[in-house]
Amino acid sequence: MTTHKAQATSIHETQAEYLRLKDLLKFLPFSASTIWRKSKSGEFCAPVKLSEGVTAWKTTDVRDWLDSKKAACDG
Repeated sequence: MTTHKAQATSIHETQAEYLRLKDLLKFLPFSASTIWRKSKSGEFCAPVKLSEGVTAWKTTDVRDWLDSKKAACDG
């Protein structure tokens, strides 16, 4: 029997605690280099080093960042 995980269509639907770069690229309209540049400059949330060679972003930080951008556009 093969089990398939349902793929989240929005960052607010994902159950993941951390998102790797390849996952962020599914939800954000940026390239990988833009995400890194924005993270370094403080325009985007900072990544967390989970282990040697493994860096990810906290899902809650990314959600909060997106919500703040939406609020700025709405109001």
